Amino acid sequence: MLSTERLFERRVRELGARRPASKLRFAGEGVQTHFASYSPYTFDPHVAGRHEFVFAVSGRARISTPREDFAIEAGDLLLIAPGVDHGEMPAEQPSSYVLCWCVLDQSYAMLLHTTYSVGTSWTLGGPHLELHGRTNVQSIAIAVGVELTNRAWGWQAAAQSLLRYLSCVLVRRIRRGYGSQLAPVESPTVAHDPAAWEVVQNALQHCRANSHRRLRVADVARAVGYSSSRLSHLFSAYIGQSVADHVRSLRMARARDLLETTDLTVSEVARRVGYGDPAHFSRAFKRSERVSPNAFRQRLRGQ
Repeated sequence: MLSTERLFERRVRELGARRPASKLRFAGEGVQTHFASYSPYTFDPHVAGRHEFVFAVSGRARISTPREDFAIEAGDLLLIAPGVDHGEMPAEQPSSYVLCWCVLDQSYAMLLHTTYSVGTSWTLGGPHLELHGRTNVQSIAIAVGVELTNRAWGWQAAAQSLLRYLSCVLVRRIRRGYGSQLAPVESPTVAHDPAAWEVVQNALQHCRANSHRRLRVADVARAVGYSSSRLSHLFSAYIGQSVADHVRSLRMARARDLLETTDLTVSEVARRVGYGDPAHFSRAFKRSERVSPNAFRQRLRGQ
């Protein structure tokens, strides 16, 4: 079975795949209405607060808006602009389907699946994936919308180039480890003890803010007012890893970013992510990435 990251990487590659003009469509800005008159089988009707790409991985479905019902089947790609009411529903001749959604808001992206099987209910298809970075991915979606609306000379090639660029940006984020899996529903453990979950969230925030410093479990525990043993237990229960492993993963993600986007020396990268000894950093990086920092950088540059 594919991991979440591998599965979504495959989907993001499909987002950037070449399509004929008939497979590229745009639900532009429209008058907001309520879904009272819509089919009772409409799933999750809402107003798009961000740009949303949706494409059919398999089967046939419909995306209903106040102006038009978009019938989509495997390979079709629909861009929905912010402010457009829409809802998902089965095709007129019901078919089981899988849809992949890519939601973009400035530099933030979220990926998720929805699935439908004939005779059963609509469901979210597993965990979401959040992707953070510095590139304004929403601006790419805006440019795609302009091309799909105006259809001026060369519009299809321009739209496909933009989609390919968006695909590359998102794949890089997945591979850098900027993804965080989100359960489709709240964990029963979290719901049972929201106070403890708040402590864990405060600890996570403290780790993010101080991962570049020498950070021990006792330091994090002191910051949130818990004992080291109690905080370690909560991390294991809620996060599935120790405090030290979480801090290490934050440092490695930051190190990958610096190695890829800057010309800093390995020693300087080590210092910036909280390692006083460059040799210690190099050993930790190789354990995490299976290559040395220098080899990682050379591989990114195609050397």
